[in-house]
Amino acid sequence: MYLIPLGDIARNHGVRFHAYADDCQLYISFSKVTVPTIKSKMENLLVDVKKWMTTNMLKLNDDKTEIIALDGPRRTPVELQSLKVGDEAMFHSMVTSKLDYCNAILYGLPPEAALKYLTRVQRMSARLIAERGKHDHITEIIKQLHWLPIRQRIHYKVLVLTFKSINGSAPSYLEEIVTKRPLKRTRADGNNDLVIPVIKHETFGGRSFAYCGPKLWNSLPKELKNCKDINIFKKLLKTFLFKQAYEP
Repeated sequence: MYLIPLGDIARNHGVRFHAYADDCQLYISFSKVTVPTIKSKMENLLVDVKKWMTTNMLKLNDDKTEIIALDGPRRTPVELQSLKVGDEAMFHSMVTSKLDYCNAILYGLPPEAALKYLTRVQRMSARLIAERGKHDHITEIIKQLHWLPIRQRIHYKVLVLTFKSINGSAPSYLEEIVTKRPLKRTRADGNNDLVIPVIKHETFGGRSFAYCGPKLWNSLPKELKNCKDINIFKKLLKTFLFKQAYEP
């Protein structure tokens, strides 16, 4: 009931909506010709939504707001322009999702490998959002956008899979290769550590989930390793990796 007024805001802009709890989806049809008009309409709508939420002591998560264009087999795909949401442009469905897709398999690669190309894409996206030039320093902008660097994004994915494996929400083939450290009646018993298997070749074995999952897991703070709620874990994990990446 608290969010019902958002429906009135959407109607005032001629946009349909669907809401459930704190999740709201906005719908509008458009063609290739009307893309600029629709872009402006949606941005104006989001400005009004942010104003209403601020007035009512709520916060719109700019970096969690996503845009997606749906087409069909008989329709010509439309290249969607970036949509401005506060200080954030909606690159997440077009760029971030690609950076994160199956990125766990990239664990252990040297910086000069594929990671440098993904880093370049991320930095170019940040320049476009911040409207910065090619030679402008961009690290601080990425930090302000609260984006994890590519290597930390990979670690994030591996650690979330490890959490799910420990707590019974991962595929069985992953759960079977993650083993908790046996209790030895020492202070370490409360750390919820995992067994790191012995490997012969670090180049190959060191990149396997059976090895890198427990290795990364054991390096986490105790409060993270003992967390049982996936949403709280993800939040704390991102904060931990963010500090690891940007703070000395």
